[in-house]
Amino acid sequence: MDSLPTPRAGGKQHDGLEARYANYFEIGHNAYEFILEFGQYQPQSEQVQIQTRIVTGPVFAKMLFRLLSQALEQFEKEIGPIEGGDLYPGERSPRSLSKES
Repeated sequence: MDSLPTPRAGGKQHDGLEARYANYFEIGHNAYEFILEFGQYQPQSEQVQIQTRIVTGPVFAKMLFRLLSQALEQFEKEIGPIEGGDLYPGERSPRSLSKES
């Protein structure tokens, strides 16, 4: 079986990084930073397990937004429209993470 290619940035290999699957996301902010949480939603139990929290500044959050938008646009151009993007696991409203420090 062939392995998946290792993601590259700036020509640098990222061997040894742990990959995690996420189908649940929460985003909040305070005056100085954005807080992004990634986790797994289990529909059987309706439980969410947050696995990773990323804290970054507003400039880098905007950069991430632009990069993700460009990647999605390219994906849909090459592969086709992404269906079901309006479905949120469990029809949950993300809780606000603002006011965290």
